[in-house]
Amino acid sequence: MQVNIGTVISKVIQLLLILLIGVYSRKRGFVSRETVTSLSKFLSNVTNPLLIICSFQTPYSAGLLKTGLLLILSAAIIHVGSAFISYFVFKPKRGSCENVVYEFNTVFANCAFMGFPILMAIYGAKDGVVLGSFYNTVFNVFFWTYGIWILTRHKRENGEGGGVDVKKLFLNPGVIATVIGFVFFIAGIKIPQALLGGMEMVGDSTFPLAMIIIGSLIVELDFKTAFKDVKFYICALIKLIVVPVITLFVCKACGAPSVVTYVSVVLAGMPSATFGAIFAELYGTNPVTSSKIVCLTTVLSIATIPLLLYITKLVIG
Repeated sequence: MQVNIGTVISKVIQLLLILLIGVYSRKRGFVSRETVTSLSKFLSNVTNPLLIICSFQTPYSAGLLKTGLLLILSAAIIHVGSAFISYFVFKPKRGSCENVVYEFNTVFANCAFMGFPILMAIYGAKDGVVLGSFYNTVFNVFFWTYGIWILTRHKRENGEGGGVDVKKLFLNPGVIATVIGFVFFIAGIKIPQALLGGMEMVGDSTFPLAMIIIGSLIVELDFKTAFKDVKFYICALIKLIVVPVITLFVCKACGAPSVVTYVSVVLAGMPSATFGAIFAELYGTNPVTSSKIVCLTTVLSIATIPLLLYITKLVIG
């Protein structure tokens, strides 16, 4: 399949416009900090799970299943590789959370809220979200295990407890929705259209709400002083360029199908996860710095996403 870079750039511009609406709404007081937190919970617990379930309402095919399993494998390798790189680049200091957010935000990407719209621009609404959902399954598992372990590392080292919530690992909304959608896909179970239509309407609100949240977070930053730390740029470079480029050439070397390569590169090159800032605040792990990283990588990704797709197109055709 030929990827239309112009279509992707158009989608990125649309997302940027919605982000600016979030900035405007926060500045005018239409959206408060409390609203941002509530909307984030609403997205993770309601709209995104509905989006995933609806995306699997597509006819079963052995080819799609094979592609999905390859994406799960690819996502696992990408997350483990990113964790390895970030650990040694941002060496943790015992009992301190100084480098934690850099390590965390280098590993975890906004592969659903920003990644899905890009995949939809490439592969269409249904296929784009289905492909992204396979990849995102690994993100969810890794987030609720290694991600929480990173954010609570300093608490454990200081004797304050903290650890992985096994229940949330298997019972978080993203994983549950993916399992339900996958079972429906395999079994050929179709949701009645009257119900499906309403679910799709709510699910489709995920993307604009996500960008509005990011825009609302950007307002909190003082851009004159926010990004003087060189670690911001190291984190952004690894997240937006190094990891996806490595992913591209590994996929090329392994002879991965083009769809697996494109999806893996796109989602590996997404900006840092929006939830990173929210969970950093929850666990008392430098939430302001985490918000800065999310905002910086989101702004830079407007240029890097089309660039990555262009490079991928040159490498694999």
